[in-house]
Amino acid sequence: NRHDFTNLNEFNIVWKLEEDGKLIQSGTLKPINLAPNTSQIITIPFRNPKVKAGKEYFLRVAFTVPEATTWAEKNHEIAWEQIKLPFYIKPAILDLKGFSELTISENEKLLTINGKSFQIEFTKESGQLTSYQFNDTELIAMPLVPNFWRPTTDNDRGGGRTPETLGIWKDAGKNVVLKNWKKEEIENGSLKITSEYRLENTKGDIIISYTVYKNGMVKVENAIILSENNKLPMMPKYGMQMAVPADYKNYTYFGKGPFENYQDRQLAADVGLYSTTVNEDYMYYIRPQESSNKTDVRWLSLTNKKGVGFSFVGLSSKLSASAWPYNTTNIDDALHTYDLKKQDYITINIDLEQMGVGGDDSWSPAALPHEEFRVPAQNYKYSFFINPMEKYNSERIKIPE
Repeated sequence: NRHDFTNLNEFNIVWKLEEDGKLIQSGTLKPINLAPNTSQIITIPFRNPKVKAGKEYFLRVAFTVPEATTWAEKNHEIAWEQIKLPFYIKPAILDLKGFSELTISENEKLLTINGKSFQIEFTKESGQLTSYQFNDTELIAMPLVPNFWRPTTDNDRGGGRTPETLGIWKDAGKNVVLKNWKKEEIENGSLKITSEYRLENTKGDIIISYTVYKNGMVKVENAIILSENNKLPMMPKYGMQMAVPADYKNYTYFGKGPFENYQDRQLAADVGLYSTTVNEDYMYYIRPQESSNKTDVRWLSLTNKKGVGFSFVGLSSKLSASAWPYNTTNIDDALHTYDLKKQDYITINIDLEQMGVGGDDSWSPAALPHEEFRVPAQNYKYSFFINPMEKYNSERIKIPE
């Protein structure tokens, strides 16, 4: 009890146990008689869950006020903690034997891959995944591309001065030259496409590979290689960006939320399963800027009212992710909320990492995030799955080996 004058018997203790964000147990403890600046051990009487493969289990304990006061509503939380429990079984690998073989065709411009209920296209000139049709419906509005820039925040444009100091990264993902492109058939009847690019303004290389599986899933692997002695400034972020049609507005994710959070602003966020819409999730700052990011994202999905759409599943690591009804340029250039122009698509950011928001002050270099919350200019790699969805399902998907 870290209070100086308040006994903990003034608060209720409530707890809940969740499995991948779904409530499976809960309870209330009697208030404990614990004087200020003292401590004792208490037992939370949850039962060990029947552990399911691939699931994560979190115990949340909170102290709440039992009755309304002049300063708080009934059940207002005074303090809470979420504890990840040490229960885990490795998930089974998806068996691809029951799926039909991929059919591959190509011409000078396109590589086309067909499977049961899906067709994927890669444009050879750019090396990009440019089309994904699922049940004859196009799911991609704009290709998946590398991205290093975030819309400038108040701290960025103030003392951080990132448009000047980090500006080299703004168009780095656009200023790429395709050096090499190849395809290869691999085990399980899958096809791997690898595109190698030169980042013209940073003199680095980025290698993006796509493994297309017979069930329609695509594994994306992204690696950047910079010279060891580069003198490049830190990156605002390291990740990828794409767009889906505007009607894929139902947004669900398993990660930290429900409010926006960043690596230096995430301790108040619970890991949970959250469902909203892209418009409701977007944070409308008076001056538009970077917003709505979520950290520790295991997976996210964007679907239409029929439940059709995409899910994105972190593979090598958890993701930093967001979905916007606008594009980066529009947000960056807008001076007021009325300058934002909704697009006929939704922008998705599927990142490895984004620098923190900083803000020790807003007018000096202290506006920048602390050193440990930055994204240094160095080699990175990460991977994730893209999974087409015929019907929304909040269960974790099995992934191929």
